[in-house]
Amino acid sequence: ELRSAYLGRLGREHGSFVEDAEGACLAQLLQRLADQQLDFAQLTEAFVEQVVKGLKEQSIELSGHLLFVQEQRHAGDLFYLFLATHRSATAVGAELELERVNYIDLGPSLMVVKVDLAEWQREGGAAYLSLTTPRGSRELSELFRQLVGFGNGVNKVDDTKLFLESVEAFSREVPAEQANEFKGQVVDYCMEQEKL
Repeated sequence: ELRSAYLGRLGREHGSFVEDAEGACLAQLLQRLADQQLDFAQLTEAFVEQVVKGLKEQSIELSGHLLFVQEQRHAGDLFYLFLATHRSATAVGAELELERVNYIDLGPSLMVVKVDLAEWQREGGAAYLSLTTPRGSRELSELFRQLVGFGNGVNKVDDTKLFLESVEAFSREVPAEQANEFKGQVVDYCMEQEKL
């Protein structure tokens, strides 16, 4: 559900690590994990220590849960860091009594960092890092940007325009029937990538 909520967010930013950024520790920790210099639990502990330090230094209050996930896939592993808060609600229990329940807020307060580990390790890999930030907490968003070392963002609007202009330019170079078939293939490919 957390991953689905992340994938449903329109405000995802894409980029890569800025290795020399002050305070950025996620890339170093992930590299140490890949080199087997630390295990997954040690990575999480080290990152949480940096979060706590940053929260104290900047006097930011945080009530939530940090969830670390490494998803193993055939195409390459993914690393997720979720900062999830919870909300309270009232529910009717089995004996028809009212009870307070907590649930994870999958809405605008959810913050997610996703790293495509295979793309990151590939030489020349780009846009392997994506980020969504919680609404309403600029200081918290900036703290996590700093700890993650997020940078070199991709301008999706400009990249999409360039892609569409390239498709249109190529389509003018081929006969009309082939151009329509080519455009259909491009649409099918884009739809398939969106599903993935």
